Amino acid sequence: MKKVIIFTLIAAFALCAGCRMKGSDSSSIKVVTQAPRVEPSPAPVSELPKIWKNEDGQTSGDIFSCDVNKDGKAEPLRYQPMNENTEMPISFYVADSYVNLDFFFPETVFICDLNGEDGVLDILVDGDVASGDYVTYHLRYVNNELTVLSEIYGWLHDIDGEQIIMGEIVDMLGTWGAYRPYVLDESGLLVPATQTLSISGNSLKAPFEQWRALLTVRTLPVTIGGVKTALEAGVKLTPTAFERGVWADFITEDGIEGRIEFMLGENEYELFIGGVAESEYFEELMYAG
Repeated sequence: MKKVIIFTLIAAFALCAGCRMKGSDSSSIKVVTQAPRVEPSPAPVSELPKIWKNEDGQTSGDIFSCDVNKDGKAEPLRYQPMNENTEMPISFYVADSYVNLDFFFPETVFICDLNGEDGVLDILVDGDVASGDYVTYHLRYVNNELTVLSEIYGWLHDIDGEQIIMGEIVDMLGTWGAYRPYVLDESGLLVPATQTLSISGNSLKAPFEQWRALLTVRTLPVTIGGVKTALEAGVKLTPTAFERGVWADFITEDGIEGRIEFMLGENEYELFIGGVAESEYFEELMYAG
């Protein structure tokens, strides 16, 4: 009887000890969770076109960073005077490569993709050379080198798909700002898509503008609806579009639309209408300079 009791006690003790050992082993097990693999993040994808404007006329500074050669890394864009003793030209940088541009500071920078097949973005930079005379540079950053592809007289106005809308000064019937689209030609250079420059700067036809109206002081030969005719003295009109040295479209105060045809003088800047200097037809023509 004593043996049975002792055996029972030993069995119970062993069972309890096993329970304690099992609990002890369980609590000592450490579960190690492997950290997830972090993949390197590529350069942020910028929505195009990317536009920067120098609102304060700063002569040096950072612009932004952008993956301009589509290699997965964002290159910083910045500018500064070429040296400490001059304000012009400036050095325009993409990463460590730079070109010198002939203006005091950039006013607008466009980053766009005019040719979606070659894997390189287009960099367009404009600035005022002197007294409203603007120039725009077309740049590209290829193989870690920044180069100038072309130089256009005019300023950046807008982007419309694969077209850049440029503003230009036109000296006909006075001095006017007018606009036309530029596109890439087969060699990759920006060229005008048309010879027509529009006053409106968009697809809408320019309206009559009282504040810049021109007043005729003698009979003005014009073409209206394809028919050659004339406007009498005392008519107010404003230009709506031009082809340099060839014609100017107009709209009158009464909404009549027509065209004035020009001939260039021997000096290639004086304009004649029907053999008479353009200035003889109007009360005043406002030319800049």
